[in-house]
Amino acid sequence: MKLLRFLLLFSFSATEGFSPNNRRERHPRVLLRAASTTAGIPTEWQGEVLKQLKNIIDPDLGSDIVSLGFVQNLKLEDQKVSFDVELTTPACPVKDQFAADCDRLVRELPWVSDVQVTMTAQENVRETDTFGM
Repeated sequence: MKLLRFLLLFSFSATEGFSPNNRRERHPRVLLRAASTTAGIPTEWQGEVLKQLKNIIDPDLGSDIVSLGFVQNLKLEDQKVSFDVELTTPACPVKDQFAADCDRLVRELPWVSDVQVTMTAQENVRETDTFGM
């Protein structure tokens, strides 16, 4: 009878998260799930982000923004991805569309909780000949 009682209490405590003293405790599996929120991030997370961003094609240059080198400063903190998209000109007509597409595509990754896209542009450095003026 004591063995049966022990087995019932053990079974109850293992499945319901209660101790034999009927105190509420966290079940080890619950702790494991709570601790593994960052465990879902793949080791090659940069590759997954860049693969998503390769779907964005610059209409003027005819290539994706990753191959063109527009994606820079890619960072991951917890489940938040941040990066810059450096365009060739600050007056790029598709700048807002690129930003929206970047945000949407990276958020599709199941392990991403937040995305921060910073749109930048290359500085237009022109050397002028002031000697002839």
